[in-house]
Amino acid sequence: MGQLISAGILKGLSERTDHWGYRIPFAVQWIWPCFLIPLVYMAPESPWYLVRMGKLEEAEASLRRLQSPKATHIDPKKTLATIVYTNHLEEQLSVGTSYRDCFQGFELRRTEIACMVFAGQILCGICFAYNSSYFFINLGIGTSNTYSLALGGTALGLVGCLVNWFGKSIPDLGPRLRSCISHYPNRRTNNLNSADAILRSSNHLHLGNGCHVLRSLAHRSPQSLD
Repeated sequence: MGQLISAGILKGLSERTDHWGYRIPFAVQWIWPCFLIPLVYMAPESPWYLVRMGKLEEAEASLRRLQSPKATHIDPKKTLATIVYTNHLEEQLSVGTSYRDCFQGFELRRTEIACMVFAGQILCGICFAYNSSYFFINLGIGTSNTYSLALGGTALGLVGCLVNWFGKSIPDLGPRLRSCISHYPNRRTNNLNSADAILRSSNHLHLGNGCHVLRSLAHRSPQSLD
């Protein structure tokens, strides 16, 4: 959601040539702390942290505050006992350990999994995808269309995220959407060379379904890209 808002702000300011064209995007970023700081102050403390500090009564109170009133079948005292047991177990396992142990025995497997999970977010090309406007400009697309494509790609990413969340309850929703997109009719082919160049670049950017927005450029004249 934040990336979509930022893309929309950049799109709206893309035509400005004065100093506010870059000052407004930087200034908007300081709006969020005004909401986040009070929320952090009002948020309950972590029960795990309170247990590690030896504040068991406060940990139980935090659990009761975090627990839904409808969850009457969950006993906060049993949950607290589980946290205390897990904390003691971790303290016993951490005695005499060092960073070197992360690369030995079964801990090496855990290190590999953790590293690949974090590295996969970068290696999949996400940095290029959310800086796609730079590459679109290098392809010769006009400034307005560049930020429109970036905004559309981010919007499609949000839609894909929502479909991933809620679409699991609908059987065959994902395959049906992919089938509709893959059978998108090609009514004009005179601009395939320029469109293919953009599509190849967007595939390297890992824009996913956002590539199909670029496909619409194949149905427009080269003059309309400027």
